[in-house]
Parts: sequence; C-alpha cells; structure tokens
Amino acid sequence: MLNRKMARIATCAFIVLTLSGCANKTNVVKNSNNAKNTSSTSSENEKIILDTSLINKKTNSSNYDDKKAGVKIFLDTYFKKYDDWGFKKADTSTLHDLYSKDADTLAAAISYEYLVGKYEGKVNKYDFNITKVNTKDGKITSLLAKLHLNMSIVPAGGGNRKNVDFLYAIELQPYNNTYQVKTFYLDTKENVKQQQDKVVKKEDQYDNKTKTEETLTDFTPKDADKKYNIIKEGAEKSVAQIIEDNDSKTVAILVPGDKGKYFIGSGFFVAPGIIATNYHVIDGASDAIIRTSTGKLYEVEGIVSGDKTVDIAILKLKEKTGQSVEIGDVSKLKKGENAVAIGSPKGLFNTVSTGIISNFWNDGKVNQIQISIPITHGNSGGPLFNTTGQVVGINSSGLEGEGELNFAISCEHIYDIANKLKKQDFNNIKTKKLSDVFNKKPVSNLKEFGLKFGVWSE
Repeated sequence: MLNRKMARIATCAFIVLTLSGCANKTNVVKNSNNAKNTSSTSSENEKIILDTSLINKKTNSSNYDDKKAGVKIFLDTYFKKYDDWGFKKADTSTLHDLYSKDADTLAAAISYEYLVGKYEGKVNKYDFNITKVNTKDGKITSLLAKLHLNMSIVPAGGGNRKNVDFLYAIELQPYNNTYQVKTFYLDTKENVKQQQDKVVKKEDQYDNKTKTEETLTDFTPKDADKKYNIIKEGAEKSVAQIIEDNDSKTVAILVPGDKGKYFIGSGFFVAPGIIATNYHVIDGASDAIIRTSTGKLYEVEGIVSGDKTVDIAILKLKEKTGQSVEIGDVSKLKKGENAVAIGSPKGLFNTVSTGIISNFWNDGKVNQIQISIPITHGNSGGPLFNTTGQVVGINSSGLEGEGELNFAISCEHIYDIANKLKKQDFNNIKTKKLSDVFNKKPVSNLKEFGLKFGVWSE
C-alpha cells in the first residue's frame, strides 16, 4: 500500500512539474497533442459515443433539471472537440473557446487535456447532475455539475486499452448562448472519497442561492437613504419599550429533524407573513414552523429567497400574519452604542439580551456587526435592535467559549428584498418548498410535532 501511495504521489508530482511551466492553455494542449499524434493505436475514423439517457431519470434529478438540456449540449460539444483533437489531429485553436479567460489553466491541463493526450482517453458514456447554480439579476452567472465518466484509456506504461470510471466536477459559466469551463476536478474511483471531499469543499465555497423570479436579490448592500426611504431614527427608547414594541414581531423557528430531534432558530417579520432568518437555520430542512411570542404556531410555506454565503433566508408562511419590524440605517451605528437582541437560545423562547456594538467587519462578501451580546444555539436569525428600536442586524454566530465575541449580519443585506416584499401582494409572492430545495421528504406528522411547542393558529 505504501508503494502504491508513493507511486501516486510521484505521478501527481510529475504532472504538476510538467504543467507548471506552461505559460497558457495552448502550450499545454500542444505538448499533449504531440505525444498523442505519435501513437500508432489511434484511428482517424474513431468517433465518440455518448450515452446520456440516464440524465432524465427521476432518481438523478435536482432543483436545476431545467438547465440540463443546455449543459448537455455543451458537454457533448466539449467531448467531441477533444475527440477531434486527440484522434483526428484537429488544431488546438478548436479548444480555445471551451474555456473562460479566467479559467484555472493548471487544473484544466491536469484534468481532461492530460487524459486525452497522455492516456489516449476516449469517453464511452457519461451521466451528470447539476448541484449548484449562481445567479445575478435573474441570470445564471455560473453553475457546478457533477459527472460520472466512463472512459477507455491506454495505461501509462502501454498495453491494452481498458475502461476506467471517473468522478468529475466541472464549473461552467454562460458564454454566447452556451457555456465555457471555469475550472474542474477529476479523479478515478480508486480515489473517489478524496475527490468527493474536493467537490464538497467547492460546493461549500459556492454561492448557494435559492430565488424566485419575483424577489430576485443578491443581498448586496445598497444606499439606504436614497433608495429605500429608511425611516429616520427617532428618540432613544428604553430596553423595556423596545421589547414591548418588537417582542410580537420576533419568532422562534422550529425545524424537525431525524429520529425525533429538532433544531431551533429565530427570525422576525419583514412584512406580514414574511420572515427573515439565517440560511443555516433552515439549511437541509424538509419543513419548518414558526412560533410567535404568544405561543401560536404557523407553518412555513417555503423559501422566497436565500443565500448561503451571506447566510440569509427569507421565508413565507402559509398564512398572512404578523407585523413587520422597522429596519434602521446601519450607517448611523457607532462603536460603543447599546444594542438589544431577541431570540430563543436553547429553546428559551423570546429571550432578551443586551450589550454594545463592538466593531464592524467585512470579509469581502458579508458586512458584519460585532456585538458583545451573547449569541448561542437558538439565537441565530433573531433581530438586533439599535437604541431607537430599529433592526440593524440579523444575529448569526458567536465564537465558542468567547461570550462577548459575537456577530450579526448587517441589515443592509436585506434592504432590497424587504422593500420589494412590502410592495407585493402576499398571495403573489412565490416560494420553493423546503423539501424541494433540499431534496428531503416532507414530515408526515408536522402538526403533532408542533404541539410540543405551542398551539396551531385556527
């Protein structure tokens, strides 16, 4: 086993050393092509055979099946062009438009060009599933697809051609009514666990956006004063007054899990029947319930819009109920100001906590407010109030063992969608069921589950 591992390491090192000196993709392709064209086993008349019938099977469906037809057209073209290059000596320029200008050329070279050029690789059949999609202003900016390839290759040391299965993840971006490759990952099924870990890591970094057409938003902070008519700050209020005004506008979110387990988060009304919370509160859920401060229960119809990267989700209830909070101007906040949070830590519904605004941070993706208010399991998704009782943040996370090092996502990220939803008729706001978004079977005893925590609204 040690010898096999060392051989694998040596092979990878050879590939990287061979390719790291390549100035661009054309050089990589030419080097592989020259090696390939000296082969006596290739045939001018060999044709690639594609079998993609499996992609239409329900067992391999996803939330993005409507994108498969366009992706399949690109992949068919992609594999065909490499077949023409590798076995029919087509010019390398035919491959250039397969890749975006900012493609990871080293990863690309190590992957498919290397297989075709070095090992005389030919695709016998493939199956794929789209796992992630990024959008902006209602248009796809990139997508991530998983492929299972069956290729026939000639072993590195020569010999008879054999069939090998590969797991292959490819990231595509739109280009001239089709797609281009941005980057991808490839490995044999001997190393499938290692490859799957790479793909999962990529998915975790990928913007996981779930949106309906009527409420498209990238949760990008906008100019609050000019665009959204944020209500001016009024007089400072006592903590007791802030709670009196907003306790009923804050909810607990209950998510049933497996084997009788459940998860609790928090949220708040941004419009009647519309709840803002953290994405991680409902991530992987099949169903969800909200519990108001009076103990009434309402079923979540679905997700209106969500972004895993920013960690925000907007949910719609099956009933139009509740009064929205007042969203404040985050730009007016200052370090050292007092702040108030409401949430349900450890299932202690609508618990009040106080502290100060400690600092402001941006990691390049999310504007965050550092607070000294304790945030623990169950607080996530709850509102952070300024001294005038306006919501300025969505409580999201804390550092384990550090009670006063906690964070809230700036409400700048929901200015746009909150403004849109307030103007829409509740019945016209479309959603996607949580069970569909996360490919989970709906809970059969949701009503019974809810009775552990309150009383269903009539």
